Amino acid sequence: MTDPNEPAPSAPLLEVKGLTVEFRTEHGPVQVAREVCFTVRSGETFGLVGESGSGKTVTSLAVLGMVGPSGGRTPAGSVRLDGRELRGLPRRELRRVRGNEIGMIFQESRRSLDPAFTVGDQIAETMRAHLGISRRDARRRAVEMLELVGIPAAARRVHEYPHQFSGGMAQRVMLAIALCCSPKLLIADEPTTALDVTAQAQVLRLIRDLQDELGLAVLFISHDLGVIAQMCDRVAVMYAGQIVEQAPVEDLFLRPRHPYTAALLRSVPNARDGADLVAIPGVVPPAHAWPAGCRFHPRCAHAADRCASEAPGLVPAGDGALVRCLLADTLALEGVR
Repeated sequence: MTDPNEPAPSAPLLEVKGLTVEFRTEHGPVQVAREVCFTVRSGETFGLVGESGSGKTVTSLAVLGMVGPSGGRTPAGSVRLDGRELRGLPRRELRRVRGNEIGMIFQESRRSLDPAFTVGDQIAETMRAHLGISRRDARRRAVEMLELVGIPAAARRVHEYPHQFSGGMAQRVMLAIALCCSPKLLIADEPTTALDVTAQAQVLRLIRDLQDELGLAVLFISHDLGVIAQMCDRVAVMYAGQIVEQAPVEDLFLRPRHPYTAALLRSVPNARDGADLVAIPGVVPPAHAWPAGCRFHPRCAHAADRCASEAPGLVPAGDGALVRCLLADTLALEGVR
């Protein structure tokens, strides 16, 4: 029985239900993500993790309505931001949402910055396009944004070009662009992959600090479980275009419920115990050749005969967790302690 004095849980800021992404290929229409469901609450960091090819990035692009230019479409599902359905919005309205309400940063920031314009011009142009402010106000705000993301001598560096910034500083510029219109949600897709470990730690700390300061929700996408453990409150594990497990981050690391999650954890280097790494055999299959039954069964050490023919659903597994495994109730999988 619920306590009537307890406040009702707030509605999620981002709610993704049954999202399916399809591309036209030489093999015909291919679903690269299928029936993806998750929520992101205000102020939290929700992680998507998995190997390359698992569907993480294409899911984030579908949330943003950006799969069309690559020949993709979303034939099914719902994407709601603050209760408002984004699928089906006119292109112009979606562009407003992407600038004003959702900010984005991606890996390899140098490819996202225009080398022909100063970083100040690029920040200012974003604000002028979405906020309608004057050129002078936009330039002043550009300096403030560079200061916010910790770039020294911002009043001088606002006039510099992207090639004059290190990888870590260029990623800070991208963060300034993503946040300059005060979005509610930040989507960070592998934002530190191309950085050295020192720059990576600085950028991750900056994202956390800005999240606390601005009250941001963050959808954080990574293949790196160490980064996910450091950054996220809840996490969904993706494999072959599907979410196979979802749980609070500490619970997922201590008590993985899906064999794929447990295998990912065994493949992470741990300097403390010196244990040998255990690689997952095989590779993620191509989207046009997903196996029947459980999509992980050809690589799974625990697979039974039924796993090759029965497709498991994503079902509750206690303590706010979900799992897509026919054998989850019978497995005792080892986590990281």
